[in-house]
Amino acid sequence: LAAFFVTLGVQMRPIAALEQWPLVLALVIVTLTVKPAVVLFTLTRLRCDVRTSFTTSMLLAQMSEFSFILAALAFSTGVIDQTMLSVITLAGFITISVCSYLVVFSDTLLERLRGGRILRAFGAERFEEADSDVDALSGHIIVIGMNSLGLRLVDEIAARGFTVVAIDTDVQKLAAVPAIPLLGGIDDYSVLEEAQFLEARLVVSALQIEDSNNLLAYRCQRAGVRACIHAFDEEVMQELRDIGIDHLMVSKYDGTRQLAQLLRSAGVLD
Repeated sequence: LAAFFVTLGVQMRPIAALEQWPLVLALVIVTLTVKPAVVLFTLTRLRCDVRTSFTTSMLLAQMSEFSFILAALAFSTGVIDQTMLSVITLAGFITISVCSYLVVFSDTLLERLRGGRILRAFGAERFEEADSDVDALSGHIIVIGMNSLGLRLVDEIAARGFTVVAIDTDVQKLAAVPAIPLLGGIDDYSVLEEAQFLEARLVVSALQIEDSNNLLAYRCQRAGVRACIHAFDEEVMQELRDIGIDHLMVSKYDGTRQLAQLLRSAGVLD
């Protein structure tokens, strides 16, 4: 990698690139405006919150290193000349430098743009980030995954007077839960730390993602935190037992059992 960039630098002609400054300027402006705009538009359509969408668009506002690889390949095959290679390289260095400052001041830029026409035009402000109210908690219950099972669990646990922290990657699903909302994925250990899972009475996962559930079970088992995991398949049940999970929720069997009881009470079954 170092050899590639050294070679690219040796082949670059700064004076020739500066002579083509209108083209360099055009590449810089297009990269710093069109690319983040596309990213911001895409992420808001994926229902990401405004801070995630805006920060990601700032992170990706630069020309990537892959652009240099494509430019070097085009030069080696004769598609572009050395002057054009220098123009692309110089524009890339400029966008990378500018993007560094955009990332540093992204929070300030977001606050200044909040409520303005630019974010509204992209629809970013329709999806505000969920504010985390997690403070110093102890003895609370963490429920992960706001699907139908997770929402039912949150309602039932909160109705019994327990403090509940609800975790999901979709801010819309966290909007109306009777719990402390926390936006994030449990594959990221920092999300569990923010939910203060070491102080929790119980960690419950309603997810149907095998790898995430296994990772959560392993982390809870290592930390000595009681966990209850949704076991939605026979193989999943065995893997969770091998990890040493405290409780398994077998929704298929429990649901079938309750349905059979209802049918018996109605006289349909003997």
